[in-house]
Amino acid sequence: MGLYGAVALAIGIWITRRSSSGANEFLLGGRRVPTAAVLFSLVATELSAATFVGVPSGAYGAVAWTYLQFGIGSILARVVLAIWVIPLYHRRRVRTVYEFIGSRFGEGARRATAITFLIGRWLASSVRLFIAAEAFSLVIGGGVDRAIIGCGVIAALYSVSGGIRAVIWTDAWQGAVLLAGAIALLAAIAEAAPDGLGSIFEWARSHDATRVFSFGAATAGATGDTPSWLATIFASSSHIVTAVLGGFFLTLATHSTDHDMVQRLLTAKSGRSGGRALILSGFVNVPVVVLFLAIGTGFLALDDFAGVTRSAEPSRHVVAHFVKETMAAPWRGVVIAGLFAAAMSSLDSAICAMGATWSVDVCPPMRQSEPETREAWRERRNALGVAVALIVGSLGFASYDRHFADPSLSLVEVALSAMTVVSGALLGVFGAGFLTRRGSSRGAVIGLLSGSVIGAGLFSQKLLLGTVPISWPWWIPISGAITFFVVCSFRGEHQASQVPA
Repeated sequence: MGLYGAVALAIGIWITRRSSSGANEFLLGGRRVPTAAVLFSLVATELSAATFVGVPSGAYGAVAWTYLQFGIGSILARVVLAIWVIPLYHRRRVRTVYEFIGSRFGEGARRATAITFLIGRWLASSVRLFIAAEAFSLVIGGGVDRAIIGCGVIAALYSVSGGIRAVIWTDAWQGAVLLAGAIALLAAIAEAAPDGLGSIFEWARSHDATRVFSFGAATAGATGDTPSWLATIFASSSHIVTAVLGGFFLTLATHSTDHDMVQRLLTAKSGRSGGRALILSGFVNVPVVVLFLAIGTGFLALDDFAGVTRSAEPSRHVVAHFVKETMAAPWRGVVIAGLFAAAMSSLDSAICAMGATWSVDVCPPMRQSEPETREAWRERRNALGVAVALIVGSLGFASYDRHFADPSLSLVEVALSAMTVVSGALLGVFGAGFLTRRGSSRGAVIGLLSGSVIGAGLFSQKLLLGTVPISWPWWIPISGAITFFVVCSFRGEHQASQVPA
């Protein structure tokens, strides 16, 4: 842990000393970050604590690898974005993606989309920080609150001082540590199995635990009625149609409207370079996700070998329990460092992206006579404020979880679905900006509100209806389509700035 922390901080300090003090450097790394660094940083950010803890837990609970279906739609979406969207952002030299909305619909729409992103990203990143801190505290003790504050303070140190360049290069290191932790977990599982990995593979084959594709055969419910195939598709997040479509629209939204993901693509030397990193990251994610799925299947096999019933241990804590009770030093330390790296890689990018969005799109612009160094200091101050807000949000979620939440609640589902409350609305506005010549500032704001209300309603189905007839992968397509049509119902006002056909 000490070695990991020392290297991470050393990289941050080294990058900070080599970087200029200008605002362009802090926000975009001078637009000269190598493709490989952008690629590794993007992969590390996507593999958050929700991946480290949640993907093994999902494979453990579902006895399947259906999560891989999302990767099919995700790769297709990356190709679309790499060809048409990322190069456009580079040609327009935007500092944040919401500047595109400003040029297309006006400043009111730009500020509204930026604020919508900030709310959604604050919710999602606070949950992800809590997931990492909870697992971290279960392994080493000390309480969830202390783990949240510790993670937040360390991430803030190098994010606020070095900006996006420090985040990118630190993420490359943290991605390596994260993978080392996953490999150490799999090695410990193999050592605990009767005949090593061979017995794990044989168990998985005999129990069909590595099944990827799900066609969701409908079964009779409590009333004896068998749901239709359409109801099954909408209700099951693992059905192949739902998963592929959900992966496509989720990636389309996160990697074109979420500045947390897009910011590092804007630091590349060109739109082609950023697009290449985006496509490659989709393919790199596949074997990495398989590694985490194999870990969850390994937990299942070990429990079966020991005669442990799957419900005897909450799948939410399966990773932390195995690390604490089965693994020995020094490999336990490698896994803890990997979990810590997973928390840092998603937290530092959120700090930088939210700080940049607040500085560029929400705060009043600085006078042209102001020196660039002063603007950079303002951005650092805003990034520090974001770090504090994320820590407070995560502490609030920890308090809610202790007093009100259902112990069986899948925090991974919450982490994946939290951002979808507003992602559909954002995608609808951006889609209208890219694909049509219609829309206005007022229409964009009304569309955002409409889509966000629909997204919140879909998120609250369990509370409102007692059941979830529409699974979370459908939330972005539904709320996005409604937003799109609301925006397009208004006549265009900024024809000169619109995207050519």
